[in-house]
Amino acid sequence: MSFDLMLVDPDTAPTSEQIYQRLDSDEPEALLSNRMRAAIDECASRWPGSDQADSPWASWPLADETGPSVIEINIQHEFADDMVPTLIEIAGRHGIVLYDPQQDELHLPARLLPRD
Repeated sequence: MSFDLMLVDPDTAPTSEQIYQRLDSDEPEALLSNRMRAAIDECASRWPGSDQADSPWASWPLADETGPSVIEINIQHEFADDMVPTLIEIAGRHGIVLYDPQQDELHLPARLLPRD
């Protein structure tokens, strides 16, 4: 069993309600956006793939050139506590929404946070 997180490009689902709808949809695959590709590439560079003996990934590759609008990434449980804060930071820096289904929590990039 793995610790699963989901990445969503908010340009394809700009509101929290639409993000949750997108998480449950079976939309056809399309090319990854530049921001999604950059976030996935950074994760793959930071933590090498499953061909490495000490890889934290429970599944590999993280994404292909095309994919659903929601990218699910699977982490081995023993690495989750160390990786999640960094994954939240990576997603935020690239403007990607990170969803943690274990906590039912959306981590929104700064540009989507409510303004006071």
